[in-house]
Amino acid sequence: MKKAYQFYAWISRMRYITRWGLMRNTFSENIQEHSHMVAVLAHALALIRRDILGGEADPERCATAALFHDVGKCNVPGEILRKKERITDAEYRLIQKHPADSARILEPMYGPRIAELAYSHHERMDGRGYPRGLKGDEIPFEARILAVADVFDAMTSDRGYNKVKSF
Repeated sequence: MKKAYQFYAWISRMRYITRWGLMRNTFSENIQEHSHMVAVLAHALALIRRDILGGEADPERCATAALFHDVGKCNVPGEILRKKERITDAEYRLIQKHPADSARILEPMYGPRIAELAYSHHERMDGRGYPRGLKGDEIPFEARILAVADVFDAMTSDRGYNKVKSF
């Protein structure tokens, strides 16, 4: 229980940082909520991996990377991020730059491991992800945890441009 409280206190302290980083493009509350939910999910998944299944996963590192994984979206125009209808190919290419931008922003503050997790959170096991098209074991394991948490929240949250899926 103490660990859970410490994590809650930590994530609460981090809110001001995400708000500062995300306010540049007047991000909606949904994007801030998304980052926090992804952090909670990634932390839980990493705990399960480490403590129950055994393996290398650092819950705090996963949660930190998850909390800031989309901070690079501050370089994407707010109109694109808030768009309710389908985005254009050109707009999609802009959005695809956010993992690299997130890594550049995070590395000086959190180091290369956190930056790498944010950089790799849209990679896919079959190699069809972005920005580098990594596949399988080329993707850091903790980045895969982050990707699962990110996709789960995206699929189960109302973002305006997608239908919520139940589980």
